[in-house]
Amino acid sequence: MLDTVDVDPTYLGVTLDVGHAKINGEDCQEFVERFGERIRVCHLHDNDGTADRHKPLPAYEPLVEAVPADCFVFEMKTVADVATSVGVDAPPRAIGVERRPILSITRVSISGRQIRRETRRHSNCSAAAFTGS
Repeated sequence: MLDTVDVDPTYLGVTLDVGHAKINGEDCQEFVERFGERIRVCHLHDNDGTADRHKPLPAYEPLVEAVPADCFVFEMKTVADVATSVGVDAPPRAIGVERRPILSITRVSISGRQIRRETRRHSNCSAAAFTGS
């Protein structure tokens, strides 16, 4: 589709979602080769290839090295899942979250040296965001 749109990459970017690529049988490296200069954001999460489960992705570092995105976002169900991905202990606020219905997604964005964490419920009930490094 981008081949038919004559827009400079400065003005039209794309997002690479590695979990969605896995479900659809797409090769992330081929996506990078084709759209590299247009990739603005990369969503990091894992699954078994059959359903969009947003599981931890401990092997995220090679993707961060290979994908020329401006921002990388961990899209997972809990802060504990993000902690598992990056190999650290989950903060206390994440304890027990896994037992709740799947109503939220936790995103941790890495852009340069700044890390932004955000947890949102998929209803209009509540949203919490916190930042740190």
